[in-house]
Amino acid sequence: MKSSKFDVKFIELEKMLRKLSYHDFLEVLKIEFGDYLRMAESAKTIRFVALKARQQSIKLRFILKLFREKSIENDRMITDFLSESKQKLKEFVRENNTERNLK
Repeated sequence: MKSSKFDVKFIELEKMLRKLSYHDFLEVLKIEFGDYLRMAESAKTIRFVALKARQQSIKLRFILKLFREKSIENDRMITDFLSESKQKLKEFVRENNTERNLK
């Protein structure tokens, strides 16, 4: 099956987005969503922009799919960090309690 120019754009977009941090990905998502809103608003009176808005909605759907993966990855990272911190805090408290008991 022959890949279209549209598919190639999405492959390149996916490569670029996967390299980004959660924060940077979120910024890209906000920009793309803003573009979509501007196009959708303009599409009320300009037919050509309506086509562009529909194309942007497809791109936005693709980005949101990747954002879900990035968000889950970020959530896991935060959970791991919090559990490690909680464990270190428990160890610190235990060590200090045993030092006080020895005195």
